[in-house]
Amino acid sequence: MNDLLIKNKLIQEIIKLPENFQQKVLDYIQSLTYSNQLSPDKDKNLLNLAGILSINEAEEISKIIEDGCERVDINEW
Repeated sequence: MNDLLIKNKLIQEIIKLPENFQQKVLDYIQSLTYSNQLSPDKDKNLLNLAGILSINEAEEISKIIEDGCERVDINEW
Protein backbone atom coordinates (compact mmCIF):
# COMPACT_ATOMS: atom_id res chain seq x y z
CA MET A 1 0.00 0.00 0.00
CA ASN A 2 1.45 3.36 -0.91
CA ASP A 3 1.75 6.34 1.43
CA LEU A 4 -1.23 8.30 0.07
CA LEU A 5 -3.47 5.24 0.15
CA ILE A 6 -2.58 4.59 3.80
CA LYS A 7 -3.26 8.21 4.76
CA ASN A 8 -6.63 8.21 3.01
CA LYS A 9 -7.63 4.92 4.62
CA LEU A 10 -6.63 6.24 8.05
CA ILE A 11 -8.71 9.36 7.58
CA GLN A 12 -11.72 7.35 6.40
CA GLU A 13 -11.54 5.09 9.44
CA ILE A 14 -10.96 7.90 11.94
CA ILE A 15 -13.93 9.89 10.60
CA LYS A 16 -16.21 6.95 11.41
CA LEU A 17 -15.23 7.04 15.10
CA PRO A 18 -17.04 9.02 17.79
CA GLU A 19 -15.25 12.19 18.85
CA ASN A 20 -13.92 10.76 22.12
CA PHE A 21 -12.31 7.87 20.20
CA GLN A 22 -10.91 10.28 17.63
CA GLN A 23 -9.22 12.09 20.52
CA LYS A 24 -7.78 8.79 21.76
CA VAL A 25 -6.42 8.07 18.28
CA LEU A 26 -4.88 11.52 18.14
CA ASP A 27 -3.32 11.09 21.59
CA TYR A 28 -1.93 7.71 20.55
CA ILE A 29 -0.47 9.04 17.31
CA GLN A 30 1.11 11.95 19.15
CA SER A 31 2.62 9.57 21.70
CA LEU A 32 4.11 7.52 18.88
CA THR A 33 5.51 10.65 17.28
CA TYR A 34 6.96 11.88 20.57
CA SER A 35 8.54 8.55 21.51
CA ASN A 36 9.94 8.17 18.00
CA GLN A 37 11.58 11.60 18.25
CA LEU A 38 13.27 10.66 21.51
CA SER A 39 14.41 7.16 20.60
CA PRO A 40 17.30 7.84 18.22
CA ASP A 41 19.01 10.28 20.56
CA LYS A 42 17.93 9.03 23.98
CA ASP A 43 21.45 7.98 24.92
CA LYS A 44 22.80 11.37 23.87
CA ASN A 45 20.07 13.14 25.86
CA LEU A 46 20.98 11.19 28.99
CA LEU A 47 24.67 11.80 28.48
CA ASN A 48 23.99 15.54 28.47
CA LEU A 49 22.89 15.16 32.09
CA ALA A 50 26.03 13.34 33.21
CA GLY A 51 28.03 15.31 35.76
CA ILE A 52 25.48 18.03 36.46
CA LEU A 53 25.33 17.09 40.16
CA SER A 54 28.21 17.50 42.55
CA ILE A 55 29.18 14.51 44.65
CA ASN A 56 27.54 16.12 47.68
CA GLU A 57 24.29 16.72 45.79
CA ALA A 58 24.24 13.15 44.49
CA GLU A 59 24.86 11.77 47.99
CA GLU A 60 22.12 14.00 49.43
CA ILE A 61 19.61 12.79 46.83
CA SER A 62 20.61 9.17 47.45
CA LYS A 63 20.09 9.63 51.20
CA ILE A 64 16.68 11.27 50.66
CA ILE A 65 15.62 8.36 48.44
CA GLU A 66 16.84 5.80 50.95
CA ASP A 67 15.16 7.57 53.87
CA GLY A 68 11.89 8.19 52.08
CA CYS A 69 11.48 5.15 49.89
CA GLU A 70 13.06 2.21 51.64
CA ARG A 71 10.65 2.03 54.55
CA VAL A 72 7.54 -0.08 54.75
CA ASP A 73 4.55 1.26 56.66
CA ILE A 74 2.48 -1.80 57.56
CA ASN A 75 -0.45 0.44 58.56
CA GLU A 76 -0.49 2.25 55.22
CA TRP A 77 -3.15 -0.02 53.72
